[in-house]
Amino acid sequence: MNKMIKGALAAGTGVVLLLGGAGTLAYWNAETTVNGGTITAGNLTLTNTGSPTWTDQTGATIDIATFRVVPGDTLTLTQAVTFSATGNNLVGTLSLAGGGVSGDLAAFLSAPGVTMTVPATTGVTCSGATCTVTPGAATVSQTVTVKVAIPFPKTSSPTDQNGAMQKTASLANLTIRLEQNH
Repeated sequence: MNKMIKGALAAGTGVVLLLGGAGTLAYWNAETTVNGGTITAGNLTLTNTGSPTWTDQTGATIDIATFRVVPGDTLTLTQAVTFSATGNNLVGTLSLAGGGVSGDLAAFLSAPGVTMTVPATTGVTCSGATCTVTPGAATVSQTVTVKVAIPFPKTSSPTDQNGAMQKTASLANLTIRLEQNH
């Protein structure tokens, strides 16, 4: 026989064998649908509650637009923020996130001191500058009082502070953040 015919017969036999193997199919089968329910995500929200207030070191309320700070003063910004947190395994931290103090006067001021306080409640604990939020299965909604103290310390040499006269500092970018811990 011709080599070409032998090759064609071998190829044809291989195709028949392959098709024969592919033709075996189990005719019985079964399936079921599982109702897996619905997955719902938790949430974190944070909003200012009311307007900020300012006091000086004596505790007197001041108008920050007209008050003129001098060395030895400590000004305190007080802002209430309300947060809501939902999540069974959620642990979050409420803290001063940045922004801080900027401007020419900032170099003469001490770093802001932050305290946060919250009434006794389940799922929230505050210590100094941070609050830890652990709502569990329920939603925790709470108002927290945030106080940011900005000291303008006196130095041993008053002439060192002459450069601060007529300078300004801004807290326009002060940011309070509620963030999920990883």
